[in-house]
Amino acid sequence: MRVSASLLFLLCFFALLFPTTDSRAEPTLTLLSANQIPPLVDDLDRRSLKTVLQQSLSALEQKPGSQAFSLGRKQVSVDRVRNSLGAFLALLNRPGDLALEVRREFDLYRASTPVLFTGYHEPELQGSFIRTERYRYPLYRRPTDLVKVDVSQFTTQLFPQDVYGRVANGGLVPYFSRAQIDGQRMLAPQHKELVWLDDPVERFFLHIQGSGKIRLPDGTWFRVGYAASNGWPYRSIGKMLLGQGKLQSGEASAQGIRHYLRQHPAEQDQILFHNRRYIFFRVVSAGPLGSLGVPLTPGRSIAIDPNWYPPGAVGFIRTTRPHLKENGQVSWQPFSRFVALQDRGAAITGPGRADIYWGSGSQPEAGLMAQRGELYIFLKKP
Repeated sequence: MRVSASLLFLLCFFALLFPTTDSRAEPTLTLLSANQIPPLVDDLDRRSLKTVLQQSLSALEQKPGSQAFSLGRKQVSVDRVRNSLGAFLALLNRPGDLALEVRREFDLYRASTPVLFTGYHEPELQGSFIRTERYRYPLYRRPTDLVKVDVSQFTTQLFPQDVYGRVANGGLVPYFSRAQIDGQRMLAPQHKELVWLDDPVERFFLHIQGSGKIRLPDGTWFRVGYAASNGWPYRSIGKMLLGQGKLQSGEASAQGIRHYLRQHPAEQDQILFHNRRYIFFRVVSAGPLGSLGVPLTPGRSIAIDPNWYPPGAVGFIRTTRPHLKENGQVSWQPFSRFVALQDRGAAITGPGRADIYWGSGSQPEAGLMAQRGELYIFLKKP
């Protein structure tokens, strides 16, 4: 098949953005022996555990059983992940020691390197359908000229996410960046504003979270969710601020970044534009929805990189969580629980990252969470 010069340019462009070299020389997941399995202590209620596993099972029932998911360097079929969910749910409905039964019936894999756990939540923002002096920051629907490219029709090279672009002068080029969309208002002629918001910083963090609630001036609200991205890779503004010495180690949490942006309004655009990735939204009736298309369960749903871990699978985490004291100080408490791998995120890449969904509304702990810990995956024994 002949590839046009513009498409060839786009493929090379995205090959630079998304390098496909895969350093998997060391095993990503280690199968544990019985004496290596940690105490399976769960700090949440069983009802929420049943809910999250049933949601995963519902999502995987829509997929072909022979479809393969990544399991570190190996692969696992949807059938095995689905059967594992069903078997785990059956254990939850039986009397007895859950941890003991899980050890008997399941293989347990541990991430070979410590995992950095962060937190995310569904924020609530103030908005209006009418542009005013207060509400002047647009949240956009998917643009008319945004093109999704099925690269598999032109090359066998694998890309870790969908490729987006736009047609210009008869060729395909990368889509507008954040600086072009918000700084140069390149989308204004399309009139794709879904709602107008009152805060550019909170809008930026809504792009990071991928879903949220918008409260209107009359007190009513509606929910928005991810519709598409502009295709640019995620770039961390926290990492940039650390590199420039504007934040110190331990300050690059969501709260720390917000505080810096509020204290330095003249730098806001320059900092926010560093992350060229841009998210477009749609109105959703339920949610927030994870990448599996099912509602997330607070404290139980986690986002991972599906290039390394099987979506929908039963997991177990051990790490520490922040506890806010009345005086504003933070203490860290150990916790562990069963989870389900139900989401993905642009910033969640590689085997050493996971994001815990904290819930809806104000969740200050989610922004503070940035702790290393252990991640385990359960699969029913063959």
